[in-house]
Amino acid sequence: MKYRIIIGFIILNMACNIQAELVDRILAVVNNDIVTLSEFNKTYARLAMQIRASDYSQAQQRDLLSDLNAKVLDTLIEEMLTAQQASTFEIEVNEKEIDSAINEIKSRHHYTDDEFENVLLMQGSNIKEYREHIRKQKIQSRLVGIMVQSKVVITDDDVKAYYDSHPEQFQSKTTYHLRTIIKRSTSDNAYTEMEQALTAFSAGTPFTELARQYADPPFNETGGLLGSYSLDQLSMQIQDAIKDLQTDSCSKVLKSDQGLQILYVENITQEGGQTLDEATINIRNLLYQTKMEQRYHAWIDDLKEKSHIKILD
Repeated sequence: MKYRIIIGFIILNMACNIQAELVDRILAVVNNDIVTLSEFNKTYARLAMQIRASDYSQAQQRDLLSDLNAKVLDTLIEEMLTAQQASTFEIEVNEKEIDSAINEIKSRHHYTDDEFENVLLMQGSNIKEYREHIRKQKIQSRLVGIMVQSKVVITDDDVKAYYDSHPEQFQSKTTYHLRTIIKRSTSDNAYTEMEQALTAFSAGTPFTELARQYADPPFNETGGLLGSYSLDQLSMQIQDAIKDLQTDSCSKVLKSDQGLQILYVENITQEGGQTLDEATINIRNLLYQTKMEQRYHAWIDDLKEKSHIKILD
């Protein structure tokens, strides 16, 4: 009976070890460290929950989730590489900093302590593991500050070069509010009526009245209302006809596939637009973020090339 108990214990212990081995299967070797399946699963659960709780559409969420497997493993490898680098710089994060970060998260989402712990449980994690995750994030952030951020410099010349090469982002948009008189016919009588309309306009008759009198349907019913457009939304013929006109002025009679047409500029408005001084802060932030990402990826790629990384099947 005693031997049966011992043998049973050995078999049970072996089964537990096999189960643990399955749960903690090694996915990758990074120099002298390993990435395990349990680490992968916890990170995947956390990121998947963030995606599902985001404002992305369902289609966007599906796309993000379909790419998540490869991204999670790559993220864990990068975290391990940066942690190994951080150890050479003796970067440390104290408990108060971690407390502060967690309190900020709870405050932002209006979580009580119990609610926050329940969220972690839903992600397959707990408060101890999450604190370690925060520690790693902060260490990585400080290391990036040393290795990448300190080397990123945006000069005034960089800002001006971006401003000058992207005029469409900073120039004001001119909008023309137009009315029109259109006649489908191009006969001599139709042309004579259009000239009469221009003469009456020059004499002070409001364009809306002239449109009701001379325009073909449906423009006669709306006082010639055409709408509001920027120049790039209009045909070249209409652009040429109105681009030099002032508010409350008319074009000459135009001949087109539609027939005969007069365009009236009821109003011109300017929208948006920024000077270099006004745009500098946003441009500097954009260039800084872009260069940071470029340098970070270059740094990570260099670390990967110099490291022994093996992804296991």
